[in-house]
Amino acid sequence: MWPMVVETVRIFSESAPYLLIGFGLAGLLHVLISRSEWLAGLLKRRGSRSVVLASLLGAPLPLCSCSVLPAALALRKKGASKGATVSFLISVPETDVVSILMTYGLLGPMMAVYRPVAAVITAIVTGQLTDRMDGRSGSGDEANQAEEDAHCHDAEYDTKRSWLWNAGHFGFVNFFDDIIGSLLFGIVLGGIITALLPSLGITALTGGSIWSMLAMLLVGIPMYVCASASTPIAVGLIAGGVSPGAAMVFLLAGPATNMASLVVLHKHLGRRTLMIYLLSIAAVSLVMGLGLDAIIGRADLPLVAVASMAGQAATGPVGVVAAVLFAGLCCLSLIRVKAFEKVIGRVSTMLGVSLSPRLVKFGLAVLLLLTYVGSGFAVIQAGERGVIKRFGKITKPYLPPGLYYHLPVPFGSVDSVAVGRVRRIELGFRSNKLDEGDAEAIAAYEAELAADSWMLTGNENFLDIKWVVQYQAQDSAEGVEAFLFGVADHQRLLRDAAESAIRSVAGGRHTDTMLTTERGYMETAIRDELLQPMLDRSGAGIEVVSIKLLDVHAPVEVHGAFRDIASAVEDKETSIHLAHEYSERVLLQSDADAARRLRSAEADAIGQVDRAHGSATAFTEELQAYRAAPLVTQSRMLFELVDAVYPKQKKYISLIPGLEIDWWRVPPGSSSPSNPGIDLSSGRSPM
Repeated sequence: MWPMVVETVRIFSESAPYLLIGFGLAGLLHVLISRSEWLAGLLKRRGSRSVVLASLLGAPLPLCSCSVLPAALALRKKGASKGATVSFLISVPETDVVSILMTYGLLGPMMAVYRPVAAVITAIVTGQLTDRMDGRSGSGDEANQAEEDAHCHDAEYDTKRSWLWNAGHFGFVNFFDDIIGSLLFGIVLGGIITALLPSLGITALTGGSIWSMLAMLLVGIPMYVCASASTPIAVGLIAGGVSPGAAMVFLLAGPATNMASLVVLHKHLGRRTLMIYLLSIAAVSLVMGLGLDAIIGRADLPLVAVASMAGQAATGPVGVVAAVLFAGLCCLSLIRVKAFEKVIGRVSTMLGVSLSPRLVKFGLAVLLLLTYVGSGFAVIQAGERGVIKRFGKITKPYLPPGLYYHLPVPFGSVDSVAVGRVRRIELGFRSNKLDEGDAEAIAAYEAELAADSWMLTGNENFLDIKWVVQYQAQDSAEGVEAFLFGVADHQRLLRDAAESAIRSVAGGRHTDTMLTTERGYMETAIRDELLQPMLDRSGAGIEVVSIKLLDVHAPVEVHGAFRDIASAVEDKETSIHLAHEYSERVLLQSDADAARRLRSAEADAIGQVDRAHGSATAFTEELQAYRAAPLVTQSRMLFELVDAVYPKQKKYISLIPGLEIDWWRVPPGSSSPSNPGIDLSSGRSPM
């Protein structure tokens, strides 16, 4: 609900200056036609002359699609034919001088010429079809005109008054009272449709097909959009993939039709004329769109990124004064025609109850007051910081997320900024590139970006640099205030400052080092030493998050040579690093070998000593065992010797049971009488 109210107020505010001009011109046309019988006679005639004359008469008038209604219906009330009226009604809003200049700056000279020509053709064709297809005769027109005049105030020219009084009285009293109800109703409908339009997803129908042009008709016919405001919208549509022809359909249908004009036309010209009006505009717009796609291509449109000029009149002091003045005139007119009492009477009749106008007025006044007071509530979302202003002065700075209240507009307001949101600007390139198959478009695109990307280095060489700056609002009281109110255009300031910083750094660096070793240092130096201090001095409230050099290369003509040089430098650095690596590896290997040999010698020495100690200990133990039992030791030694001499022979030891021999007591060379088979001298026995 609230977006609909906002859009309705926006439409009312933006159209108020033009509506005042329109009602003023309606009064002047009333005087001009009343005094000029020749001009009135030309416009009253059916045929091409009156239609063309009305188109040419309306071409220079700077009126929008709503503000042209008073002037067009003034011609009708003075006797102009329906064809001349609708021709005037189409030619005026589509040939606005401001919109043509914006078209030239945003879309190039071809579109700037094609647009007014197409508008005039649309006006003439629609006027001719209206005169030919509307079957009512001239007398019928006069009867209808008399019926229409019966419902409005006396619009006759008062010869006793001055021409200025007649013009003002007709434009701002008689004629104002006649159409203000329908006009306000149409503005409300236009605000509702404009608020609901983004949810329809019409912009998804991109390309140059007939379906995209029909989608543009569905968008443009009911939507309120003046010629100046429709131009940047067309630029966005083309940038989003819509063909120039489809955008032209929107430029022709949007300003010439909206809910306000359709409601008024239905009332004053009839349903038949309204249908002819809509079908003619739709058909001619489609033909003009198809013709534009056949004549020019996408590459012929220089999409210049400039700030939209639409709606500036409504945001400045003149626009505010005009809106207040127009609102006052509307209130006076509604009081004069007793519109409120009429509406209450119709509602009472429909509901079958009796409503007190005074009580209803009081209830509506209370409701409006509560709505106005409630408009002071504002929500600062998560990740945002805000400030509250009163009469333009900040009263509550650096507010965290939450619900707050401020004095309603125009006494107070709240402004907020997302401090956690990282924004970016692109220099030397754009993310929304054109199709790769379109060579002419790519050439024009590269020529446009050359001013950002070409840099002169310290050794007087050129480099093509593509880079990105990421930034965000400073999360502090001073930073938020500076970001919101310190600078009018953050993108423009940051782009100029960043370009100055990188050119300063590039001008003191050698080309080879920029291509190889100093890219990281340049990113840090640009951000910390130049760009951030520059932004701090300007009071922009911008914190530079990072700077990335995405692509650094030489001009295309010498790009191969520079790549070879860069490769040679890299090969040199690689060889140096490999040599250092080999040297370190050999030294470490030598140290390891020396340490290994030293530790091995120490281990051998310790092993020899340990083995000697072990052998001595074993010998001492054997000696002690021998001394304790010599015969056992001798027998063991004998058996070991026999086993060593005859390792694979079976051996038998035969001893006489019960015979015990003390080996150590038998003298050498003698034999035992009890066992003659044993050689006691040698300790051996035959086996």
